[in-house]
Amino acid sequence: MKDRFFANKGSFSNKELEKIYNTRVAVIGCGGLGGYIIQELVQFGIRELVIVDADKFELTNLNRQLYCNENNLGLLKVAQAKKNAEKVNSAVMITAYDKKFDAENGLEILKDCDIVIDGVDSIQTRFVIVALASQINIPYVCCSVAGFYGQITSIFPKDNTLAKLYDKNTDTGIEKKTGNFSFSVAAIASIGVSQVIKIIINRGNVLQHHVLLVDILSNEFKIISLQK
Repeated sequence: MKDRFFANKGSFSNKELEKIYNTRVAVIGCGGLGGYIIQELVQFGIRELVIVDADKFELTNLNRQLYCNENNLGLLKVAQAKKNAEKVNSAVMITAYDKKFDAENGLEILKDCDIVIDGVDSIQTRFVIVALASQINIPYVCCSVAGFYGQITSIFPKDNTLAKLYDKNTDTGIEKKTGNFSFSVAAIASIGVSQVIKIIINRGNVLQHHVLLVDILSNEFKIISLQK
C-alpha cells in the first residue's frame, strides 16, 4: 500500500492520506461524470465507496462513459463500475445500489457516508441530494457538464447554494441539446474529485458559496460568488 500511494506523498502528509483513506464517499450516478469520479477516488486512496445508479449501458454511452465498452452494453452501470474499481484496488469496499436515488431511499443510502458527490443529469435529484446531505450534516460536491461547459460547487449543510443555481421545478439541463464528450466529463469529474479531497483534508479553496464555471472551448475558468 505504501508503494501504491507513494506518488501522493509529495503533496499530502501521512495524516492527510490516512484521513482520506478512512473517508466514506457516496457517488450518485455511475455514467459519464460518475465513472471518472469513481475511478479517480479509488486511484487516490478512498477505501469505502457507496455508488448508486439504476441505468444500464447503451450504445450512446460509448462516446464518453469510462466503464462502458462494446461487451457490457445492456448491463448495469453500477455493477460494472464496482467490478472495474475493484480491479484498480482489490482492497476497496464498495456498496452498490442498482436503483434510482430518491427521497425515499436516499437517507438509508447516505446515512453512514462522510461526503457525497454527484454525476447525475437530473436537477430534481440534486435537490433531493442536497436536502438529505444537509439533514445528516455532510457536505455535497455538485458537478454538472454540458458540451464544452461545466460547473462545480461545494455545498455544506444549511447552505442555499443549489437554489441559486437551479429552478427546482425544472428537470432538464442544456446537456440534452449540447451533448457531452469524453474530455469534458473527465475534466469536470477531476475537478469535482479534487474538491472532495480538499474538503476531507480541510485545505485549499473548496468553492463553498461559489461556483466554478468551466469553458473548455475558450479555455476560460471563472469563479462566481453566490453569497449575495
